[in-house]
Amino acid sequence: MRQWLGIGFLAGFLVLAGGTGCRSTGGARASERPAWGSTNVPPSSAAVDSPRYVRRHHLTFHNEQEVGEYLVLAAKKQSAEENYRALNRLLMEKAHAVQSINQELEKDYKLTPGLRCEYNAETRTIWTAEDDGKGGTVKRDLCRLPDVDSEKTFTRLLELRKQGLIEAATINGGMGRAEKELLRIQKTLADEYSLARDRDYELVPQSRRLIEKVPIPQRFELEGP
Repeated sequence: MRQWLGIGFLAGFLVLAGGTGCRSTGGARASERPAWGSTNVPPSSAAVDSPRYVRRHHLTFHNEQEVGEYLVLAAKKQSAEENYRALNRLLMEKAHAVQSINQELEKDYKLTPGLRCEYNAETRTIWTAEDDGKGGTVKRDLCRLPDVDSEKTFTRLLELRKQGLIEAATINGGMGRAEKELLRIQKTLADEYSLARDRDYELVPQSRRLIEKVPIPQRFELEGP
């Protein structure tokens, strides 16, 4: 029985490997590489290296109801940002885990990125088909597993990698939904209150004034209050 072994890559934040793998003929097919698009980190509040900024009056709310409506929307934005960052951390953790498995497969079984190979369970041999320069292919043995225990270790790594890629795809989908929600809230803040996505704002409850905190580069002098 021959098995196709797929070693794909996880794109978005961390490239793990490039389309390597083996397939099984007569056995269960390993996971195909999931479709990945570029994942853009959504804009969030401006991160300033130092507290150098000027405070500028942005607007004044008419009453407490307007203040409350703004605070609810601002809290939703903060929650959406935290959710996105949490998913981003999970994706990075999963990416590193799959990368570690791919490195182990390359080190111990010579499954390097770019190879298309097969595994023959009867002879416990991993081999690849290469271009012979004449329009055909030739088979080249990559690795022969010495015993059943080594085969179990090998197939277990493949299973772990497959599960990791499936979980990463699920996380990536959640990040896409979280990004859309965050951008929707940011658009509402921009439309309703003219808030810029790359600025921080501070509410002064007593006066119902919303203050924009404008960061100033180190090379310039601070002006204003």
